Amino acid sequence: MLITIDCLRGDFVNEENTPNLLKLVDKYNGFITTKAYTAGMATPHAFRAILGGTYPLKYGPKIGAPEEAPTIAEVLKKTGYRTIGFSAGNPYTSSLAGYERGFDIFEDYISLENKESFKNSRYKSFVRRVIGKRLYSNLSKMKKNIVLFRHGNTLPYLMAQNILAHAEKAIEKETSPFFLWVHLMDVHEPYLPEKNFLSFYDRFMQVKKDRLIQEVANNIIKYLDQNLSKFSEKNVSKVVEITNPISKFADHVKKIYTSSIKSIDFRITQFFKMLLESKPNTYFLVTSDHGQGLLEYGVHGHYQLFHNDTLVKIPLILFGGEANNLPIDSKSTVSNLDVGPTICDLANIEQPYQWDGLSLLKNEESNRVVFTQSIFPNILSGVLFKGVIKHFSGFLTSAHNNFKGSTSVLDNKRCEIYGSYSSKHLEPEAIKFANQTMKRFSLSKKTEMKFRKTI
Repeated sequence: MLITIDCLRGDFVNEENTPNLLKLVDKYNGFITTKAYTAGMATPHAFRAILGGTYPLKYGPKIGAPEEAPTIAEVLKKTGYRTIGFSAGNPYTSSLAGYERGFDIFEDYISLENKESFKNSRYKSFVRRVIGKRLYSNLSKMKKNIVLFRHGNTLPYLMAQNILAHAEKAIEKETSPFFLWVHLMDVHEPYLPEKNFLSFYDRFMQVKKDRLIQEVANNIIKYLDQNLSKFSEKNVSKVVEITNPISKFADHVKKIYTSSIKSIDFRITQFFKMLLESKPNTYFLVTSDHGQGLLEYGVHGHYQLFHNDTLVKIPLILFGGEANNLPIDSKSTVSNLDVGPTICDLANIEQPYQWDGLSLLKNEESNRVVFTQSIFPNILSGVLFKGVIKHFSGFLTSAHNNFKGSTSVLDNKRCEIYGSYSSKHLEPEAIKFANQTMKRFSLSKKTEMKFRKTI
């Protein structure tokens, strides 16, 4: 079974926030690292790696399930596994993005009406792009979700207890080998943890914060509407100034985020225990698509321009089955790109040649370098869930190595690469990988490499 938890940071998986999960991992002598790296710095990019097995930009500026490689569900189905998938309402992990491929049962909880709405939506103004690039990249989205929630309409995603109940029902009568994937959104903003995980004060602060977010988002939109014709990088500081009032809620944002993790910890471990009783040979893999900025660097959310530790480091956990006998090196550098190869290894299935990851059981490279990638669609691209991004302003590649404890960044904009390195060990690997990506994009090979201090 694979559970992916949207926005779950590696450093928030600990005894205080996830005690139930850690107890299970310890009981079954499983593998856990909170220093794995995501292969994609946003859901559309990360899931090309998690379910599609490839680096996000390997086949050019594309998003959605890769057509050039089989998904993990397709691989397992071909070898006789029953495949079941549930995604809690995120369009980037839905059939809109092609991730229903290979599943016998698949539910993404997005109505046909909403799917048509998503397909037809387009960025109609410069405003959204500007908001998307700045400090509070998803204030507008948070505002929309909060307004819907406060007025008693449907939530922006299906809560964990509901989706896990559906998953339990789907597998209760399964007697043949099965693969179950569940994607949960409870740790994603607007952060709506179950009330019993919140103190009275936190509930009060949540409402107060929600109102302020709405006010700040409205002020940003109003300012940009009035200054659109003269907007430039120079006066973006005004947008920062507008958002400053919410910074005093940084501690509260972390509390609500933490409460959401505690809710998830309780729900998924209840599900795991149930499954272990009825199907004791089940293996469990738990990971995330990316982290979440909680105002540490002035960033809230997970915009693709930022590749700092709060965003690229994720948990990767394996336990159950015979995981206590598996030869896994806990010091190795790993990525959520390794999910598919590990599942194939556990099922004694050959890994597809198109995949780029390594099984956790076979990763013995202490100097292994893994990469995080993202691409910046510009205003002309519209809202895309699957296919080629025809208009983009650049891509970002970062290279990581746990052994050296360092990260390199290559920022490509308008065919120029800007590099910042904390380790010469990573420099040649990062340059080589970026040039390979540029070839896939059919970009000029003549690039200007600049070095600057790592932030």
